[in-house]
Amino acid sequence: IGKEVAFNLLEGDTVLYGFIVLIVGVLVRVIFAYASLMGGELNWKEKAYVTISSCPKATVQAALGPVALDLARKMESPSETVAFANQVLIVSVLAITATAPLGALLMTKLAPSWLKRSPPVSHLATMDTNGATTDRF
Repeated sequence: IGKEVAFNLLEGDTVLYGFIVLIVGVLVRVIFAYASLMGGELNWKEKAYVTISSCPKATVQAALGPVALDLARKMESPSETVAFANQVLIVSVLAITATAPLGALLMTKLAPSWLKRSPPVSHLATMDTNGATTDRF
């Protein structure tokens, strides 16, 4: 990906709109990730941590960013289409460089204060076919 990125071709408006789309996408993801944890037994800090830890995933951008440019070149598209595909690639790289380090930093710094270890489970209770509870060690 690195050699394909030509930042000199990128316009300021593209960067601005790219970051706006990125921020809106991250906010929507955060809201729905937090909402999906409602009704569970996690406290608010644990829910917030799970939400934060789900955001810096740059796998999709890394996998799909170059696809548009590859398809445009393979189909011998007009130069305007190749330029748009290059913008998609560059905005994908910007999304990766903006979200992944920030997410990793937040997870590293917040984990010690927001997450607490639970005491280990000493034994498991199971039910037999008659409904009686038996302990297994």
